Amino acid sequence: MGVSFEAVVSTDGIGALCTRLHLPPPAALAGSSILRDDDPDRDAIFDAAWSALVAAGLVADPGDAGQPLPRAIALLGAPETLVTIHRQTDLRVDAGFIAVNGPEAAEHQPLDAERHAIAGLPTGKVASRIAAFCRLTDRPLPATGPAAFTAAELLTLTELVAEGDLDGALALTAGRPDEPAARGFVAALSQRTVSGQVSITRYAGPGRIEGTSTAWVDGGDAGIWRIPRPTVSPLWESGQSDNGDLDWIPIEVSPVTASAVLTEIIDGFPELAAAYP
Repeated sequence: MGVSFEAVVSTDGIGALCTRLHLPPPAALAGSSILRDDDPDRDAIFDAAWSALVAAGLVADPGDAGQPLPRAIALLGAPETLVTIHRQTDLRVDAGFIAVNGPEAAEHQPLDAERHAIAGLPTGKVASRIAAFCRLTDRPLPATGPAAFTAAELLTLTELVAEGDLDGALALTAGRPDEPAARGFVAALSQRTVSGQVSITRYAGPGRIEGTSTAWVDGGDAGIWRIPRPTVSPLWESGQSDNGDLDWIPIEVSPVTASAVLTEIIDGFPELAAAYP
């Protein structure tokens, strides 16, 4: 990227960059109307947005795809590896995207429908950005061990806690061999400060895509619990099976440390593993 930078750019500013410099739109905006192809006022709107970028010192007229901001937009539009991050609290869900190409990375966080935080950074700083965005914080590690549920049980527990029926959720854990762990997980759900999921998609070659996904819930003093992606049958994934199959899908949740979550993310990302100290 040459230099690290951070900027807030309007949706029309990104559209103007993509149009003037023939850049692909960021992956998070693919399929949207960002390029205003059917808008008769597009040229005037993009001219104004371009002038605002120049006035802010984010581009130099007439534009150069090698400048930091256009370079970041280009990387976000055609990454070799794309990191997709979702962070959820009781109040909102936020998404972030980090595109990586060798030693260079670019970050995109939609702030609202009209504003986007764009940053350029070296790949070596991606891990710390993921941790900061997800609010990964050291928590006490429960000594209970893992708890094994079916997908149906996990769905029911989550719904009961979301509805405020903690007694109902705890009742479902009674008498289980792993009752202490199951009760600990329910406590984490009820005390959740944030939950997160990081998916890494690697475009490994023509027609070849690889990926990993890591999800967890941060229950504050009840600890961080990892929630693995369930292993399901091809019929269920293709939608040819009904929800009754949730009773047959095992999911083992387990208490982990913040560093263990980050290590799992890094392990699915060879370039990041090589750059991370």
